[in-house]
Amino acid sequence: MSAVQGRVERLREKFASSDLDALLVSQPESRYYLSEYTGHDLPPRDSAGYLLVTRELAYLLTDGRTTEQARNEAPDYEVLEYGMKMRLTQHLAELARRHGLRRIGFEAIHLPFNTHHQIADMLRGNAELIGTADLVDQLRIVKDDAELKKLRISQRVLDDCFAEVSASLRPGMTERDVAHSVEDYLRQHADGPSFTSIVASGPNA
Repeated sequence: MSAVQGRVERLREKFASSDLDALLVSQPESRYYLSEYTGHDLPPRDSAGYLLVTRELAYLLTDGRTTEQARNEAPDYEVLEYGMKMRLTQHLAELARRHGLRRIGFEAIHLPFNTHHQIADMLRGNAELIGTADLVDQLRIVKDDAELKKLRISQRVLDDCFAEVSASLRPGMTERDVAHSVEDYLRQHADGPSFTSIVASGPNA
């Protein structure tokens, strides 16, 4: 069983306590954790895709720009493309009818109100959207072997980055110069920074 399959199975084990038939995943961090699909959202309205995890099946819904990427990165999911002909809401309604989904959880902390309204309206009469707080976050607290390996690798890269950038510091460099050095190093030796670098010197420190 792959790391992704293990995470999805642990998620499904949580459905019973909330009486859920499926979970709609919209938060990028949750989506990546459960699928390893790396599509990037353009907040607040342009999502790179959604996961629909049922008790037995798993779907990744995205638009034509990232369909091929989704299929390559998330082989454990059936990828469905939405667009003008078949919208996200129509796909969800069809899947709910096909699989008899009555109670579909969603990440209440993330799904925009307007998107929720559109989906709920399309599902009305067939399924109900149920707000959930932290089903995926609870799983992410406990790191599996694959995550621990990545954490160790990232820590080594950060140690090397600190050593190299520290050795290159010179009088007259600005905080922005140092931040650029950090980010350039992480782009060359990893996947880039996970957030904007925080560099403070002099009075700002």
